[in-house]
Amino acid sequence: MTPLHLTGKGIDRIVRVHPGQRIPLDFRVPAGGEWNLSFEVPQPG
Repeated sequence: MTPLHLTGKGIDRIVRVHPGQRIPLDFRVPAGGEWNLSFEVPQPG
């Protein structure tokens, strides 16, 4: 299991992903402006 830390404006979420698993994610973002989403995992890959 790998914890995936997702951050962005108003977003700070950790999702745990098992090898080979797919997880759909939904985020509300501003329709008329710029936005970004960053992620970090504790191991390379």
